[in-house]
Amino acid sequence: MRPEADRPSYAFTLAVVTAGGALLAARCTIASRLGLAPDEAYYWQWSRDLALAYPDHPPLVAWLIRVGTAIAGDTPLGVRLLTIVAGLGGAGLAYGFGRALDLSRRASALAALLSTLLPAPAVGSILATPDAPLGLAYLCATLALVRLERGGSAGDWYALGLALGIGLLAKHAALLVVPLAFFTVLAARDLRRQLTTRHPWLAIALAFVVAAPNLIAEARAGFPSFSFQLAHLSGRGGPPLAPGLLGALARVGELFAGQLGLLTPVVAVLAVLFVIRRGAPSGWLAARVALVLPVAATALAALFSHPEQNWASLGHPIAAVGAFAVIMGPKPEPASSRGRAWLAIAAGIAVAATVLIHAHALHPFLPLPADRDPVSRLHGWQALEGFAGDVFDADAVVCDNYGLAAELAFALRHRPLKAPIRSADRPFAAPAGQWLLLDERGDWSARSLRVDCLSTYAPRSLIMRRADGEAVRVVDAFLGEACRVAGRTASGEPW
Repeated sequence: MRPEADRPSYAFTLAVVTAGGALLAARCTIASRLGLAPDEAYYWQWSRDLALAYPDHPPLVAWLIRVGTAIAGDTPLGVRLLTIVAGLGGAGLAYGFGRALDLSRRASALAALLSTLLPAPAVGSILATPDAPLGLAYLCATLALVRLERGGSAGDWYALGLALGIGLLAKHAALLVVPLAFFTVLAARDLRRQLTTRHPWLAIALAFVVAAPNLIAEARAGFPSFSFQLAHLSGRGGPPLAPGLLGALARVGELFAGQLGLLTPVVAVLAVLFVIRRGAPSGWLAARVALVLPVAATALAALFSHPEQNWASLGHPIAAVGAFAVIMGPKPEPASSRGRAWLAIAAGIAVAATVLIHAHALHPFLPLPADRDPVSRLHGWQALEGFAGDVFDADAVVCDNYGLAAELAFALRHRPLKAPIRSADRPFAAPAGQWLLLDERGDWSARSLRVDCLSTYAPRSLIMRRADGEAVRVVDAFLGEACRVAGRTASGEPW
């Protein structure tokens, strides 16, 4: 490695620190101004009643939101605060990842910046979802395996175990660390030899100890989140799938097209070169497997369900570091001017795409109809305050989906409410009596509200609008008299 490449100038160091500070300030500003997505509001509801297991995911996202709201209040910034911190931690791990691949300090710092500016990591570092802590744990596990592949210490085994345990507290997709470690150890002779020592097995024990509270709670509850996610992966409960082989191929094609856009074309090409390059130095095996595994697993899931791009985006920070490793890896001669130019183009496209996405999220200007705009559901939830009077008069509020129920609860979070807010697509109990029934038009029909009422009438509808005034969602309100859960008493017991 060139000695001068390992000694960044004061001006370069100042520029990197300034860029990091500006990025932190920008994310905090954006997080405070964007409305919560339905899932974020749902996880915020979880954080108000801390538990070791929840219906959809493990509990870490709720715990992080609880800490964030304790610091910054029940505000969008408070909900997202620890997600932003996780994003900064991911950039730090990406820097260590670059150094583990023998990149210079300068190249590692630039790769870390690119890793957090790609569209998927950039958005994931703002929205409060399980993907933020999962991404941090996955990158930590990959870094530990890279270091082990290069002859690391026993501490790297324990870092791997800790990362797996924390990842399992974040999202079940952390199980991808298991095949990642298996393939890396299987292919690396030195690692196979270490299986005769106590450290790999103690690392596995550490992972189970960290994840044990959630696993025990899940077992006692009948594994609700595992069942939910398996149903999701099998395509049950979602929109109908296009049938046959052509439908499956179309979903896989949609997945790869989306990944090409989220990685940006230049980074995508460099990531492919990182995966297929021959004669790669030590440490690249674990990184390659970690990059390919989420995409392969999501493509497999696409055969049976609608794939979600965030599933396959887990390896995007690794792709950013891999792009730098392809062009600026350890070699006796400096990187060519053409190589540096391609990296500059890759960074420019990534920054432009990320800025475009965030600017549109704040003030929509792209010619996208609301039903095809991925950020439209961040807008309009404040209008739900218009139901405040109806909520106060009701004995219970039942919404047709969990997102709408959570958004309503967040919109009315500063008001004293006597009526519980429930969602019809999750098991619930509510006191019998006068209910306010909210049906999101175009999502579920009023008939999906599985309640029995003596009589109902529709007083009005409410339109949730994007910041540019375009209608995003329409919610129809019904008042029901003498309502109860269909097939159950008010206490939730079968009739």
